[in-house]
Amino acid sequence: MFKKIHTLLHNVFSHAMLWTLRILVYAAFRPKLIFSTSEAKARFPQGPCVLVSNHINTLDVAPIETLLHKKRFYGMMAADIIRDYKLIGWFISFAPSITIDRHNVSLSWLREGRMRLQEGHSIFMCPEGHCNANKVITEFKPGFVALASKANVPVVPLYHNGEFNYFFGKRFRLIVGEPIHLNTPADGLTDAFLRSEAVRTEAIVRSLEKQLNGFNRTDKKQSGPSSLYMDQS
Repeated sequence: MFKKIHTLLHNVFSHAMLWTLRILVYAAFRPKLIFSTSEAKARFPQGPCVLVSNHINTLDVAPIETLLHKKRFYGMMAADIIRDYKLIGWFISFAPSITIDRHNVSLSWLREGRMRLQEGHSIFMCPEGHCNANKVITEFKPGFVALASKANVPVVPLYHNGEFNYFFGKRFRLIVGEPIHLNTPADGLTDAFLRSEAVRTEAIVRSLEKQLNGFNRTDKKQSGPSSLYMDQS
């Protein structure tokens, strides 16, 4: 009985803390959700999917989770980030997450990710595997392709502008692309297939960057006009 009460109280407290975090994120960064096309909005998966995004800041997942909280996703989080950044680790403890050890080879994240997808949850990943403070997109690692293929779920490409300006300045903006359905070859998850799908997804995320910013960023000094098909406040 005591264990059940403890679990119930923990769940209530975690839910309250998560909504507190979302309110703070809305107030601080004024995040805005945008769909790249009307088709992207219409085909946005109702069921489980793998969400993949560029990675600029350790805080990336906070406004993305706030904007897409109805997806009930588990975020793939680096174990060393949770360990080294105590405040971030404390907040993450209230949100569903799966830890990845970037310094030791392990497939435990793949097994747990597939299990969560089968339960009906979605998974959020940053395939670059590290933060890029200069906002230049780097090579996507193919782990997300293996996860989506094994679970037979679509990949949804995301791009965000990485603007974390507290209360003033540019808003954090997230653009959602059309879902990608992977066609796993008959001979299974070959290296060629994993690599080609990772490259294809990276190219789509780069196109979302151009649509949101009006340019492809190759260095942190570039700027340009915005070009959007449909804006969803």
